[in-house]
Amino acid sequence: MDQATGKAIEEFLARLGADAERAFEAIRGSATTSPWASFQRPGDIVLTRGRRPLSHLNAVLQSVLEGGIARATHAMMVAAPGYYVDASIRFGVSVLPAQLFCIDGVVERMRAVAVGEQATAPRPMWRRRLVAAFRHPDFENQPERHQALQQAIAEQLGQPYNMRFIFKRVADPDDDRSAFCSELVARTFAKLGLPIVPERRFAAVLPHTLLRSLGNQGWVDVSNDYRTGLNGAVAAS
Repeated sequence: MDQATGKAIEEFLARLGADAERAFEAIRGSATTSPWASFQRPGDIVLTRGRRPLSHLNAVLQSVLEGGIARATHAMMVAAPGYYVDASIRFGVSVLPAQLFCIDGVVERMRAVAVGEQATAPRPMWRRRLVAAFRHPDFENQPERHQALQQAIAEQLGQPYNMRFIFKRVADPDDDRSAFCSELVARTFAKLGLPIVPERRFAAVLPHTLLRSLGNQGWVDVSNDYRTGLNGAVAAS
């Protein structure tokens, strides 16, 4: 992560504060007219792959553990149009603006054609490639599902990153106070009564596990909607 990205995220999280209810009020208020609403829905699971050597190592390790070629190295959830729930080493479990993530090189292509772009500060971003995006059919037009999702997310905001990864063991679910990306996704949907990989501990659910399991569980692949919508949403942000 570059310095500009880190500073932008710190400023955003400081503005939201530690109060989860206030954070979601701010998010809901701005999401109603968000250009991201044309293709994003609360509860969408977005699987990506990073562009740095560490991501390639991540994929190799997953491939060994899962016994298949791993394409996804990171997982996020949509909290509201224009906002992802993310788990990172530096910021733990947090809600972040979607435009901080440069997915499929959208921002680079925009910079190449924009007039006067050199005179403006670079837009902070994490560079990733979209692998897939999935949506549970029960989340469509069900406000009660959205509210339950926000409550489940709010309960976990601010938790530190799980540095023990798959080696973490938790005797009591109430003591589970850390998460890496796909672990967070699996745990959140289990809280909603929609377990994705019920036979596994949450800490044993990897991004490749989600990619392999979601389609088989009735989740709808909305990857093409994301690929179509990303350009317009970033341009309007």
